[in-house]
Amino acid sequence: MGKWFDLNTPFMSFLSDVCDLVILNLLYLLCCVPIVTFGVSTVALYRVALNRIQHRSSKVVRPFFAAFRQNWKKGLLTGLLQLVVMAFTVADLYVLYGWNSSLRLPLLTFFLLLTLLFGFVFTYAYPLIAQFENSVTGTIVNGLFLSIRYLPRTVLMVGLNWLPGILLLLSPVLFGRLALFWILIGCALTACINVLLLRKVFQYCVDQQ
Repeated sequence: MGKWFDLNTPFMSFLSDVCDLVILNLLYLLCCVPIVTFGVSTVALYRVALNRIQHRSSKVVRPFFAAFRQNWKKGLLTGLLQLVVMAFTVADLYVLYGWNSSLRLPLLTFFLLLTLLFGFVFTYAYPLIAQFENSVTGTIVNGLFLSIRYLPRTVLMVGLNWLPGILLLLSPVLFGRLALFWILIGCALTACINVLLLRKVFQYCVDQQ
């Protein structure tokens, strides 16, 4: 029985990883509460996820706040840009949905594709800020290029990132049942999975430098 609680066993290592992800997830959600800090918090989330995947680091709190401070300006600007884009596209889709015109379907399709394209870009923007030094404009341009170059990975990452929203729209009951999972660990786990998917992409970026 004592072997189960040996700190060196796979079971205890798994529990330690789960606890670290829970701490990271709660830190991330708390720091997103002001809304305008959403972008900075996401960069910090990815920095810790990158540390775990790339360097096997188990530290969470100090690296999170260090990344939060170091990337304050870029994360804030990127987050505000995403919030503005989201508000604009949601407002347009809402107006078009109730618009009685022959142009309704083409315009709806256009804005849905535009929303998806922006989703591609911002899916890459935050991990790129966490991993590389670049301007916000350069990060956005690189995010667009990489998202198209690695389209299958991009679609998978966007699907993971948007999964809670998709569930909320399609099945509010299922979303409610899984809400606790997302509050405790969902965002951190998604970031770690995305980092694993981005390893080849980041290696390409390093090779091009």
